[in-house]
Amino acid sequence: GTKYEGRGVFLEQSDVRIKKMARKAGSLIIFVVDASGSMALNRMNAAKGAAMSLLTEAYQSRDQISLIPFQGDMSDVLLPPTKSIAMAKKRLEAMPCGGGSPLAHALQTAMLTGLNAQ
Repeated sequence: GTKYEGRGVFLEQSDVRIKKMARKAGSLIIFVVDASGSMALNRMNAAKGAAMSLLTEAYQSRDQISLIPFQGDMSDVLLPPTKSIAMAKKRLEAMPCGGGSPLAHALQTAMLTGLNAQ
């Protein structure tokens, strides 16, 4: 045998450590987009592209996105909080443009969407 044979190993409470992995809670990203007549088509396409890009990243980090366009005299939740890239793409393609810019109504809709998602 070896000179260490027969010796025991003593562990104390301070020798044992446990790391608990906290699960990251996802974020909700709400896009409030000006869809009024003054919004040029290329800027609307840029907003849609940004939303799709963020949703692709959000899928990996457990985030959700929501889209609230505003135009005319009101805003509406076009895309409720989701992680679905397919649903987002379908809704973004159908996003209407034209009319005025009711920003205050859109911001209130965004706040209610965020509160309801909690």
